[in-house]
Amino acid sequence: MNIEIIKLNIKDKKEISQVANIWFRWWGKDCKLKIPELKQIVKNRCSGKIIPITYIAKINNKVIGTISFVDNDTELRTDLYPMIACVYVKEEYRNKGIATKLMKSILDDISPHFDFVYLTTLLDGFYEKFGFKFVEIADVNIIKGIPHREKIYKLEIKDMK
Repeated sequence: MNIEIIKLNIKDKKEISQVANIWFRWWGKDCKLKIPELKQIVKNRCSGKIIPITYIAKINNKVIGTISFVDNDTELRTDLYPMIACVYVKEEYRNKGIATKLMKSILDDISPHFDFVYLTTLLDGFYEKFGFKFVEIADVNIIKGIPHREKIYKLEIKDMK
């Protein structure tokens, strides 16, 4: 299995469409977002600057995983800056080290510029292997009009340097 990890570029139209479709199936429809809106979100995360950026994992020209680095990815906790978001690997490709490759790529990219990073998740026991420390459980977004609680984690990047 030849996995390619690349930083998404605004010119990568095919991949942007694939990411928008993945995000729609994963969480977009619950947030009442449509594909064109998600495509714009993906494009906005391809700045070519330090923040925001998106990496993708590809096999045979198909996007099978994503990770983004953004200012903030919550509605209710705007104090969480900066954030890793949209860490996703298609189910049939999980437990093959793809999320680890995505995480390593983005951390290598941002570590010269930031001392720490946050993320929110529902997962247990996954992000700790990268050095993330649990902070708290809090309402972070509104989904279908209801506050949505997730675990907040923080990684001290400066400790990795």
